[in-house]
Amino acid sequence: MQAKQRMECSYDLCPHGGIIRFGEEITWNRKAKGERYHVDCFVSAKGLSEYAPVKHPSPAISAKIEPVSFDFDQVEEIEVKEEKSEELRHYLYPLLKHYVQARQHVYLWGAPGSGKSHVAKQIAEELGLQFSYISVNPQSPASLLLGYMDAHGVYRESELFRRWRDGGVFLFDEQDNCSSSLLTVLNGMLASDLANFPCGMVPKHKDFIFVGTGNTSGRGGDWQFPERRKIDEASIDRLAFIQWGYDASLELALALKINGKATEWVKWIQAVRAFTGRKENGVKGGIYATPRSSMAGAKDLLASGPFFQLAEIAERHVWKGADRDTVARIVANVPLPKVF
Repeated sequence: MQAKQRMECSYDLCPHGGIIRFGEEITWNRKAKGERYHVDCFVSAKGLSEYAPVKHPSPAISAKIEPVSFDFDQVEEIEVKEEKSEELRHYLYPLLKHYVQARQHVYLWGAPGSGKSHVAKQIAEELGLQFSYISVNPQSPASLLLGYMDAHGVYRESELFRRWRDGGVFLFDEQDNCSSSLLTVLNGMLASDLANFPCGMVPKHKDFIFVGTGNTSGRGGDWQFPERRKIDEASIDRLAFIQWGYDASLELALALKINGKATEWVKWIQAVRAFTGRKENGVKGGIYATPRSSMAGAKDLLASGPFFQLAEIAERHVWKGADRDTVARIVANVPLPKVF
């Protein structure tokens, strides 16, 4: 049923309106001779007669195509009143706010797109605190944290220095991806009221708060993030650890603010996430159906045309070039929604 076909035409449509490109893996519908589907479309269809395929001319882009489309005028606006703004905050927001108010340094860990970085900024703004942010990797130098003296003997401040001296929330993103030498620089600071910067010894401001984030618990890589590093015990001892999960209600509310008809799309993203998140289902990583996928897809569903059919939107915001066998296995278990 599944075979790679070398087609003469580089651009043709499967019955869902998705573009079939030269050499792409497709499936022929034996019930309707001549109909061609993307492999993932075919798997999701199962009962192909339900889709009542329509013949489209080639090349694909034609005035006769009737794609799923939404105009901005059709979208029902969801009003969020100022006094109810708490409803659009992560369910763990009050917990992190407690630690920030208590000036307790924390480490937030959880899956990508769960809002770890954003919530730290939200809380800083609510509490009237300054906010600084850096993201690190194994090659990040100590000067990223401490600043440096330039060739003229002038000290060039770092974001950490500003928050240390003036107070505020300092977000240290991807903490489980930085080198042990960079963590050593932080360890002394987080347990002290003084820090040695290139410009000299500087006392810590009473309102300095450190918030680290990462995708793992800091105990080393896991099956989804095998390259992540272990955070040393000295760092772990200085931080309160909070596992930051996805907030499905918040995800849906934010997507509906973008597109009032995106409910089925968001539910599908959440179902894909649940399926791929179970190790026994054999998806080893590389597919992340995150709230970012929900928001981006909700925006795309407002557009019209063959490039904005559901299968195409899923390819851009979920599959992202993943191997077709994996995609087919996922869609067989979590079919794309049929209607909006």
